Amino acid sequence: MNFASGFTDSITGILVLLGLGSLVFKRNKGINSIFLLTAFISLVLAYSLVISKSLSYLRLLIILPLSVILAIKAITNLAKIFQPKHQKIFQAASVLIIFLMNIGIYQGYLA
Repeated sequence: MNFASGFTDSITGILVLLGLGSLVFKRNKGINSIFLLTAFISLVLAYSLVISKSLSYLRLLIILPLSVILAIKAITNLAKIFQPKHQKIFQAASVLIIFLMNIGIYQGYLA
């Protein structure tokens, strides 16, 4: 077990923070955005206060779908900012890069 790693890799963590920022600073918040924001923040706060001494990350799998949604929101927002003509290519390339990096991290666990 690699004790130096966190629950997600660093790029996904940055994308989750960018997704949270895009939800917080969004002007017209819909019910989906408010639900996602409150669910993620309440679960993270609950798990950080209640499960702080547990070394098992299996309990944090409940947060994983929410963090994936936030990372995808960040990728789509970055695609709108940087490449307005080629949004689909930018999104596919960024997801592929994250996927390949995670395969490399997984190979590090096996070694």
